[in-house]
Order: sequence, then structure tokens, then C-alpha cells
Amino acid sequence: MYKFRQFNICGSNPDKSNLYDKINIINIGLAKDTEEDIRTAPGIIKLLGTLFSKNMPVEVRKEILEQDFGIPMQEDVEERMSEMCNLSQDIKYEALREGRREGRREERVALIRLLLLRGDSEESIIELGFTENDIKKAKKIINKNA
Repeated sequence: MYKFRQFNICGSNPDKSNLYDKINIINIGLAKDTEEDIRTAPGIIKLLGTLFSKNMPVEVRKEILEQDFGIPMQEDVEERMSEMCNLSQDIKYEALREGRREGRREERVALIRLLLLRGDSEESIIELGFTENDIKKAKKIINKNA
């Protein structure tokens, strides 16, 4: 269950709690990660593409932010921009790691499924280092396909 409430950090705003249960989700598709596509992209897509680009040199990104968006590239802004780019890389790498973990889990279950179909006992499969939970998952797949 999710609950929304008003929380003012600075100042105040009339409480309209009947509006708090409304959620707006915005999905923004960025341009291809090439300098040409980002330079010709409109408005916020250009801004976000510049900030999150993995392929565009930092000097080019700084130039676009200064000239097109009036964002002065002072040292602290450069550091924050670098942090944002590193954050997007971290998100990407974590997604890749999770994908690999999921792939290994699926491979384990597939191997156990083959062992069970071959007639190996659960005890012998556990002796190979697999868990009872893995065996349950494999059995579920076998029963589902039966």
C-alpha cells in the first residue's frame, strides 16, 4: 500500500489531500547516443542526452550545456555532471550483474531439470551442490510442461 502526504520543506502550500492519490509517470525516450543525434534533439531530450551520454567527450558536453542551456561549467557543476554520468554507468552495470545472476539461476534450474528427467535422485543432485529450492523450481517447470 502506498500513501501520499504533503511534506513542505520550505514555505507552505494549501493542503489538497484529495490530489495526493494521483500519480503521473513520464517516460522520456532519449536520442541515440551520438553527438549528431543529441545536438539535433529538441529541448529536454537534448539536455538529458547530453548529461547521460556515454560516448560524447566531456568537452563537447560542457560546450552544449554552456551554449545551448546557459549552464556555466564551473568546477562544482563539472564534478556533479561527472557524478551523474558515473551514476548512469553504475545503474547499467548493476542491471548487467543482476541479469548474469538471473541467467546463472536459470542455468542451474535447467541442469537440475535435465538430471531429474534422466532419473537422478534429489539426494544425488544436492550432493552436487544444488539447493532444495533449486530442485523445487525445476520440478515446477517439469510439472508445468507435463
